[in-house]
Amino acid sequence: MTEEKSNKKRKAISRHEQIQQLKAKVTKLEAMERNQAKKIDTRRKILAGSYLINQYIDNPEGLSKLLDSFLVRDNDRELFGLKPLKKAIKE
Repeated sequence: MTEEKSNKKRKAISRHEQIQQLKAKVTKLEAMERNQAKKIDTRRKILAGSYLINQYIDNPEGLSKLLDSFLVRDNDRELFGLKPLKKAIKE
């Protein structure tokens, strides 16, 4: 009878380990899916940006004007020759 309890306990532990392994696989697959989605989004943005730059190659001022209202970070604005945004002075 003790041997039977021991076998049941081993089987329960084995099942628990299998469940943990499956959960780990699911977590890994979800992370891979998020990573792939991020890569696709980045590629989409690069292609769209490349298209816009190409469309405004003969009119860089037009591109700067288009981006002026979109870019809010000074280091991003600097890349396109835009002046930094004036920051409110706190009193």
